[in-house]
Amino acid sequence: MFTEIDIGGKSMESEQIEWKESWSDNYLETICAFANSQSGGRLIIGKNDKGEIVGIRNAKKLLVEIPNTVNNLMNFYPTVEAFEEEGKTFVIVTIKPQDTAVDLRGVCYRRSGSTTVRVTGRDLIPFIMEKGGLVWTGLTSKKAKISDISPEAVSAFIKKGQEVKRISPSADPSDVEGVLRHYDLMTDEDITNAGAVLFSNKPTRFSYAAVTKIGLFATRNGRLLMEDIIDGPVIFQPDETLKRLLDKYTQPRFRLKDHLTRVEAYQYPPDALREAIINAVVHRQYMSRQQTTIRVYPNSVEIYNPGNLPKGWTEETLVAKHDSEPANPLIAQVFHDMGLIEEWGVGISFIREECEKAGIPEPLYEVDIDGVRIIFRSGPWSDTGEDVTEPSVIEGLKPLEYEIYKAIAEGRYTTAENMAISSGFSVRTVYSALYKLRDANLIQRVGSDKKGTWELSQRSAGH
Repeated sequence: MFTEIDIGGKSMESEQIEWKESWSDNYLETICAFANSQSGGRLIIGKNDKGEIVGIRNAKKLLVEIPNTVNNLMNFYPTVEAFEEEGKTFVIVTIKPQDTAVDLRGVCYRRSGSTTVRVTGRDLIPFIMEKGGLVWTGLTSKKAKISDISPEAVSAFIKKGQEVKRISPSADPSDVEGVLRHYDLMTDEDITNAGAVLFSNKPTRFSYAAVTKIGLFATRNGRLLMEDIIDGPVIFQPDETLKRLLDKYTQPRFRLKDHLTRVEAYQYPPDALREAIINAVVHRQYMSRQQTTIRVYPNSVEIYNPGNLPKGWTEETLVAKHDSEPANPLIAQVFHDMGLIEEWGVGISFIREECEKAGIPEPLYEVDIDGVRIIFRSGPWSDTGEDVTEPSVIEGLKPLEYEIYKAIAEGRYTTAENMAISSGFSVRTVYSALYKLRDANLIQRVGSDKKGTWELSQRSAGH
């Protein structure tokens, strides 16, 4: 007897399983999509959309017709088997993933969740290249010229590598062509796509995906409050992205302890964020229409990166111990020799360890057909490890007054408008609370009414 366990342990349609009550040539598209997936799939004929067996009468015919039709149109044979349960016959078509892109009458299909979709437009070329084992960053660019390469970027790369002792002291930082050729970033007179995005001041001339976008959102489904685009040579992007993220989007707060001594604390461990950003830059799909995006919410930071996991990998493979399989080997080698990554696939473990030390939950990973998302979730604030004591000066304050005072002390809010957005109160109500704190000499206005900020008063801050 055939059970649902035998078809992958799932009792519903998924990326690898689809049910059909009867056969139709339209389902050849689903077979094509399964053949183009990393894991293949199974088409079950004789089940309704609830997963109930309804049975078919032409099973013997389908056992011959389906594999021959698939081979004639797509040049491979699926496995087609008939099973009987409760007196009803159904057919299972098992499709293994194919090594090269499969098309049906000139059209390629792929799976997106439990849906079969066409691969069209700008998605088609990277799809075919990926199935063929080609890496876009390893190909030469028709656009890039030596004049597009920044000598300052190349020099900075060599000097950094020499500093961490991964590049020979004899390497000449000013020899742009020599460096590119040594790292296989230039062949004859042509520059590879990897060389162009790594060292060009305008990498988007060669790859739309070669930048990182940061956005701040009031709520998960709320409006965008501000954004930044990190451009320039890709070798500089991780450090610039982290700096912008920490300085502008997840600013360090200040915890109060020992009579209001202010201690700098981060909501998310900077080294873990840096590792995740580097991973995104090294592994991103540079032919994608999407860019690496960092969404900052009140209680989480989500880094989404276009690109697929290595063939056969799942979310479980990603978080488990694994060997390094860089999506862009030429870019990975440059980042390795700068001392930014290792060759041992330890980045994910490092991120988890840093989050554990900081006292926040370990990150979540979400993988879809277009990319990978890592989600950092906030938790208890970390500082020197000493207990934080609440200041006696704020005893008796109303809840909103207390929240505003504490937020200003931690460096979270600098304007009444920002306080209103976070607290949910009106700007007028926030101003009323601010004036009460000011009159109690707990906070003070620094600068003009239009461009100034609210800070703790000198007495309140214990200075």
